[in-house]
Amino acid sequence: MSVAFTKEESAETASETLLPDRPISPHPNLVTEAGLKALEAQLREAREAYDAAQKIEDVNERRRQAAVPLRDMRYFSARLRTAQLVPSPTSTDTVAFG
Repeated sequence: MSVAFTKEESAETASETLLPDRPISPHPNLVTEAGLKALEAQLREAREAYDAAQKIEDVNERRRQAAVPLRDMRYFSARLRTAQLVPSPTSTDTVAFG
């Protein structure tokens, strides 16, 4: 059998575990109280998924399962660090953008 048709675990695992970071906007990260709580909840879920992945015995599977939560932890940590809390709207009569 040709080497071209063999499965190489290390190459497959590397491509699945080296995920690019999620893009972060260069604009101010303005959030409401509800938005801040949502970011915190997402970070908590990513940590829980990462912790669950760390309990997997198979090294390759552990890396695969931990890749997305690890990337999400970096993203949500950065979003929480840059979050600027804005007051909730006092009126819902008018909608404005910008």
